[in-house]
Amino acid sequence: MAAHSLIKGIGGSITRDITPNVAVVTSIAPAHVLKYGSLKDLAKGKSKILDGMSPGSYAVLNRDMPYYEIFEQKANALKLNIFTFGTHPESFVRMPVLVNGGEFSFIGKTYKMTIFKQRFVSIDNFDNLSAD
Repeated sequence: MAAHSLIKGIGGSITRDITPNVAVVTSIAPAHVLKYGSLKDLAKGKSKILDGMSPGSYAVLNRDMPYYEIFEQKANALKLNIFTFGTHPESFVRMPVLVNGGEFSFIGKTYKMTIFKQRFVSIDNFDNLSAD
């Protein structure tokens, strides 16, 4: 469920009635700024999805989104495991813009992708990807 769906109309912790083990935040965007006043306030509002999660749960965060640090600080304070993705060099799963022969990193290893006629994708050493 999207964070903006959970936040709507709730003044406190959006996880007070449920205790998720995983929360995923894919982005924040200006579309909801009018309700919050600023993109920073929107990030603070969306970060409430982490409230009420048990220590050791997982926060999956887009490392490229504006005000990522707000989510990171809250996740650290709540002792959540942080799993990041995006094009940022410090992303756990780093996926730059791919072109034919593009590369991406996963857990410190680099993999090469090849796109065949825009229909099939080959990932070199894919078997090793799932084994690690």
